[in-house]
Amino acid sequence: RRQRQMCIRDRGIAIDNQGRVYVTENYQKIGIIQVFAPDGEFLALLGDKSLKKLRFSVPTDLCFDDQGRIYICEMYDSRISVYQIEE
Repeated sequence: RRQRQMCIRDRGIAIDNQGRVYVTENYQKIGIIQVFAPDGEFLALLGDKSLKKLRFSVPTDLCFDDQGRIYICEMYDSRISVYQIEE
């Protein structure tokens, strides 16, 4: 069973249409997003070093639209990235 990770510098929190909770976390210009089930169980880690395609530059906030896309504000790259979350 995966363990819940400790938040070092959390900034943004959003909830998708399935009730999953997404939390941005930053530490020394490295950004990740942790995903939790509605009951608080840790589900996934997005943007860690093992995921070269999904790297974040200090994500400061995030939100979802009604189509299930996630919008991530990245401070150091001065951009908003958009991804489709698979159900």
